[in-house]
Amino acid sequence: GRDIVPARSVSYDTLVLAIGSEANDFGTPGAGSHCLTINSRGQAIAFNDRMRIELLHALAQDRTFGVAIVGGGATGVELAAEIVQLAEIVQGYGISGLRERVRVSLIDTGDRLLRAFPERISHAVAARLREMGVEVNHNVKVVSVDEEAFHLSDGKIVRAEMKVWAAGVRAPGLLSTIEGIQLSKLGQIVVGDDLRSVDDPSIVGVGDCASPRFADASILVPTTAQAASQEADYVVRHLPTLIAGGTAPAFQYRDFGSLVSLGGYDAYGTLGRVGLFGGAFLKGRVAQLGHALLYRRHQARLHGMGRGSLLWLADVLNARVRPRARLS
Repeated sequence: GRDIVPARSVSYDTLVLAIGSEANDFGTPGAGSHCLTINSRGQAIAFNDRMRIELLHALAQDRTFGVAIVGGGATGVELAAEIVQLAEIVQGYGISGLRERVRVSLIDTGDRLLRAFPERISHAVAARLREMGVEVNHNVKVVSVDEEAFHLSDGKIVRAEMKVWAAGVRAPGLLSTIEGIQLSKLGQIVVGDDLRSVDDPSIVGVGDCASPRFADASILVPTTAQAASQEADYVVRHLPTLIAGGTAPAFQYRDFGSLVSLGGYDAYGTLGRVGLFGGAFLKGRVAQLGHALLYRRHQARLHGMGRGSLLWLADVLNARVRPRARLS
């Protein structure tokens, strides 16, 4: 509640907006008041802390504990698997029967999970989640949320102590305060094929907060980290030319495939239409390795190749020196 730095104005010649996105509750009654989101590191930490507290309450009161997640995309699917894995890890420290006390539900409006993935992956992931004990609800819409449960369009009530909204994205409200620029239905800044605002060429949009428009309306850029990374590379390469008044080639998005990890249980993925093995299906350890390498690549981009490699080595050493047995 305190002002750390007073309000001030910063002038610019070129402004690059890369402020990401947030969950879109589509105005569902009660969602904003009763649902957690995990759009940022701070929200993820808050979720983790809340999860531990609620789990302790359930154990102390000898009752079941429910977590319900709205959204059948990669975020919702991976979170559901991680919660199941967390319960099994805690159970391994001597709390017998904990896994059976934790109920995880996944709610999605589509006819299948992971609609951005091929149907083969969607069906395989749904089947694996059910094997893990996750309740999967398809073709239903959340009509309202209260303190105790999600109320669905088919009349079903999904009760949960923790309710997470991980469905849909929208741009942060900040963009609506910028005058004179066109926004999409999701509040994203509309940019051309050079990622500059269609109304103000001094503003560049990158990542989830931008909605690229191409002459070919069939070209769509998803709101994914893969797309944002490619847009960032494009801006780094061509922004000096644009600032100097030159013309840059049109941005081209290349789909290199997608991966989804179900914690330590399984992983699935598909290679994009680029390269010799375009469209190949990945499963199991190969997909898990690919998912891990994406994370290491992200670390290397953040810290540099040298420090990123040292972090990887430190994690490998830590895994080898940890005790293999848990004693209670």
